[in-house]
Amino acid sequence: MTYTVICRELASCGYFVVCLSHDDRSGMYTPKAGPYPSEIPNYTYEVRSEQVKIRQNELLALADEVMSKSFLSALNTEWSKVTLSQDLVFMGHSFGGITALASVANCKKAKALVVMDPWFYPHLNSGVTLKTADHQKSLIMMSEYFAPAVLAFTKGLCDTVAQVSKFG
Repeated sequence: MTYTVICRELASCGYFVVCLSHDDRSGMYTPKAGPYPSEIPNYTYEVRSEQVKIRQNELLALADEVMSKSFLSALNTEWSKVTLSQDLVFMGHSFGGITALASVANCKKAKALVVMDPWFYPHLNSGVTLKTADHQKSLIMMSEYFAPAVLAFTKGLCDTVAQVSKFG
């Protein structure tokens, strides 16, 4: 299942879905940064940790913008007549999962967190405590391939940690 399918499904249920294209050079292409270099750089712990910080800033800025009263009216479309719920949920997978997890406690407007297979590598030795705020509900889903290596990091981290086994 692609992320586009997940986003479309959420939108079809009435959710307003916003997806980020991060400018930290961790993706294959971004409008600001352009295409990936033909030679893939060796990403060290330091580089990945810095990328998470960039992503956190982008995510928190986007959350503030989307939750502002003027956001939809600025679009000058039919959306300007819609009132959004104030229930903001952070969601992510892998590198996006650790970005959402590292950011959610710093966003008072976020009510919940849903993370799939968060990639804990950028936080292994960071000294940063990953947690949600008291008012935030959370769910971390771990596939059987990610789970054994990182379940220790999820102890006491959220409300529910689910290990998903291979179907079939």
